[in-house]
Amino acid sequence: MIYLLITALVWGGDSVVKRKVEKSSLGQKARSICRKKLLLQNVHNRGAMLGFLKDKPEAVKNISLGMTAVISAIYLNLLLETGKAGQKLALALVVGGAASNAWDRLTRHYVVDYLSIQTKWKKLRRIVFNLSDLCIAIGSVLFVIQKSK
Repeated sequence: MIYLLITALVWGGDSVVKRKVEKSSLGQKARSICRKKLLLQNVHNRGAMLGFLKDKPEAVKNISLGMTAVISAIYLNLLLETGKAGQKLALALVVGGAASNAWDRLTRHYVVDYLSIQTKWKKLRRIVFNLSDLCIAIGSVLFVIQKSK
């Protein structure tokens, strides 16, 4: 099924990038890419989004695993239905991203974040994310749009 392939590509693709970032010489340094619009770095996020609950990594891991399991069950059930291509695509992105980040929490005990957007807004510049986070965000918005149709 194409949707399962998308899920695997999100998880696998982001995992490959995370591995390369971890093995790179970036350390705490950052490097500008994409005509200085993006900053590539190596940040270990032990908390949830934006470092929320970073002092409680075990709770974050358990919540992350639980939510990944629930959304995966919903996704697999949806795959058994006919039609609903937009919803399936949305959840393929969300589950792929969630699985990659959950795997990080299980194996590394932190999530590797590596991208930030260079903009004039300081608050936005401080946000460091990975491709999985981006897929989760895009998939979530797409799912809401598809459900509202």
